[in-house]
Amino acid sequence: MIHPNLLDQLEMFVVASDLGSFSATAKQLGRAQNVVSYGISTLEENLNVELFDRGGHKAVLTGAGQALRKEARSLVNAAAGLSRKARELSAGVEEILTIAVDDMVPFDFFEAALTAVAGEFPGLEVRLIRTAGIDARYRVNDGAAALGIAADIIGLEEKHDFALVGRFQMVPVISPEVYSNAAVEADADLPELRQIVLSSSEAPETRPDLGVFSRHIWRVIDLRSKFELIRRGLGWGMLPTHMVAEDLAAGRLIRVETRHFAAMPEIPIALFSLVSMPLGPAGQTFRKAIMDQWAG
Repeated sequence: MIHPNLLDQLEMFVVASDLGSFSATAKQLGRAQNVVSYGISTLEENLNVELFDRGGHKAVLTGAGQALRKEARSLVNAAAGLSRKARELSAGVEEILTIAVDDMVPFDFFEAALTAVAGEFPGLEVRLIRTAGIDARYRVNDGAAALGIAADIIGLEEKHDFALVGRFQMVPVISPEVYSNAAVEADADLPELRQIVLSSSEAPETRPDLGVFSRHIWRVIDLRSKFELIRRGLGWGMLPTHMVAEDLAAGRLIRVETRHFAAMPEIPIALFSLVSMPLGPAGQTFRKAIMDQWAG
């Protein structure tokens, strides 16, 4: 039969095994030393093992104590996590916070917001979905994500609660070898060069293509694949400047200089959710952290 104070006793055991002293354990836990001694003795009796060798001045773990220490710590941590999760749920915190983020948006952009959520809601499960292009908007629209971060504001409507929270720039790039072999000149057209295009993962032919200039295209559903195909000389395409800066500097990629790209506009970053689905406390914390970062 499980003793009603088992978790309390396990916590005493774990702390005492860390500190090597019953008196130090009592001080850390805010308990009387005799209560700690009795609790650990009761635990030993119920488990039918001796956890500490009390022959010296310090509480030294026995072989059995060392063998059970890890399991005891896991139980104590699990119980603490259960209590924390229950407190969060009773306070109205979401069971799960799902965030859909456009692949174009660098991780550094939302790292601080994730850190803020982790610090305030340590028991919360966060699901981060990296998506291709406008898929972040579809994820929010169909309720699969509470929040979305997307490049551009195309398709955001009155039903969305959205704000512009950043900007970045795209650059058309190509492998130096492909560029040389294709004899692309400053005023050349691009239709004959294969373009690598980032498309939706579901039925790309049903959704409009943006920024497509070539008649020959290959489609990918993730930004990393697009980057690798371009870098390996299998086509050209537009990529975020923060993703290709090192390769441009090292000469592994070069910018496509044609009349099509005399000036590349900055791409806005939008943070959005559905007006009809108010954010919970964790979602609000994430949103505020992003907004504060942009305002700063």
